[in-house]
Amino acid sequence: MPGEFFVALKGDKFDGHDFLREVVDRGVKGLLCRKGTVPAGYTGFAAEVDDTIDGFRRLSRAWRDKLDIPVVAIAGAVGKTTTKEFLASLLRGKWPEVLRTEGSFNGFIGIPITLMNLRSPHRAAVIEIGIDDIGAMAQHLEVVRPNAVVVTAIAEEHLENLKDLATVAREELVGMAWVDGRGGQAIFHVDDPWIEDHFKKGKWKNAWTVSLTGKTGGDSARSVTARLVGDRLELVAGAKTFSLPMPLPGTHNAHNLAMAATVALALGVTPEEMARGISTFTPPKGRSEVYRLKNGATVLADYYNASPASMRASLDLFRQLSHGRPGKRWLFLGDMLELGTDELALHEGLSPDVARAEPSEVVLFGPRMKSLAQKLEAQKPFSVFHYESMDDLIAAKTTKIASGDTVVIKGSRGMRMERIWEELKRRDK
Repeated sequence: MPGEFFVALKGDKFDGHDFLREVVDRGVKGLLCRKGTVPAGYTGFAAEVDDTIDGFRRLSRAWRDKLDIPVVAIAGAVGKTTTKEFLASLLRGKWPEVLRTEGSFNGFIGIPITLMNLRSPHRAAVIEIGIDDIGAMAQHLEVVRPNAVVVTAIAEEHLENLKDLATVAREELVGMAWVDGRGGQAIFHVDDPWIEDHFKKGKWKNAWTVSLTGKTGGDSARSVTARLVGDRLELVAGAKTFSLPMPLPGTHNAHNLAMAATVALALGVTPEEMARGISTFTPPKGRSEVYRLKNGATVLADYYNASPASMRASLDLFRQLSHGRPGKRWLFLGDMLELGTDELALHEGLSPDVARAEPSEVVLFGPRMKSLAQKLEAQKPFSVFHYESMDDLIAAKTTKIASGDTVVIKGSRGMRMERIWEELKRRDK
C-alpha cells in the first residue's frame, strides 16, 4: 500500500470511499475520490471528481496516450477472448512485451484497469472490448484509442439492452469508422454477413479483409484468405503464403486465428515472427480446452460462457471430436443468459444443432434450458434430461462417464458449468 495510488470506486456491493481512512493511514501515495471525501489531515495528492469511474477512465486514457505503441481493440459478440490470446502470442514473436486484457476485464472498469498496467517495456497492447448497451462502444474507443480494430462476429448478445441483431451490428461496428478515420487499420472478417455488408457499404482508407471462404476485398495485399488443413491454418496475403499451427481445435478457432494473423500483418509482423510467437500461446481457461481423462473419456471444457453462436460452434466441434469414437456422446448444456425477451425461443432454436451433433445423452441445466428440453423430447435416438439443481445433475450423471465417451460442457458464466468439469476431474484421480 505505501507508494500506491488508490481509486475509490463504488460498486453494487462495496464503496471504495469506505476505505479512504484506512488507505491513508497505511501510507497511500495518492487518491482519486469524490469531492469532499478526502480524509481529515491527509496532505498527499488527491484528485477529487464528481464521478470516480469517469475520472478513472479519463486517467487511464491519459496514461495510455503516454506510450506511442500499437494498441489493438478486439470487439464482437463471440470469440473475442480467444482471438485476443492468439493475437497476443503472434505479436510476441516481434515484441516480447505485449500487454493484453486479463480474463474478462473488458468493460467500464476492466478496460481502464488494463490500460493502467501499461509500462514502458510494452511494445504493443491487445485490449478486449465488451459491450452490453447502446453507446458503450463509442465510450470505450475514446479511452482505448486503438490503432487497429477487429470485430470477430455479429451474433445474439446482451439483447435485454441491445434488442436485436441489427443493433448489435451497428454498435459493435462503430470502431471501424473510428479507427479508419484516424489513419488506423480496420480488419473486416467478411465471412460474417453483417461485417461483410458493413465493409461493402463503406469507403475505407486502410481496410483489411480476412476470410476462410475465399472472399476478398479490393486490395489483394490486404485481403487475407485462409483454410484449415489438418492441424494447420494456411494463409495467403498477396504474394505472401504461410501457415501456422492450430493451438485449439475447431473451425471457429480457425476463424479466430485467421483474424489474429491478419491484425498482425497489418501491424507489420512477419510470418516468421508469427510462427515464433504462436509457440507462446496458452489456452484461455474454459474455452475450447480438450482433455483426456484417465478412464479414456474425452472432455471438451468450453464452459466459460455461452451465446447461441458460441453454443453452435461448440456443438460443431463436439461433433468433430466424437466422430468415430466408440463410447457415448454427452452434451452438458446450461442456460444462455442476457438474451432478452426472446431468450426461450433462442434456446429452442438450438434444437437442430443438437440433433446434428448426434449425441447419446443431452443433459440440460437451468430454467431456460427447459424450453429446449421440451423441444428435444420427441427426438430420437438420444435421451434428454433436464435439471434445475446442479447438485442433482452431478449426482445423477457424472458417475456414468465411461471409457471412450465424449463430453462437452457449455453454458453461460452465471450457470457455473465448470462444476461438472471439476467433479469429473475429482473422480478421475
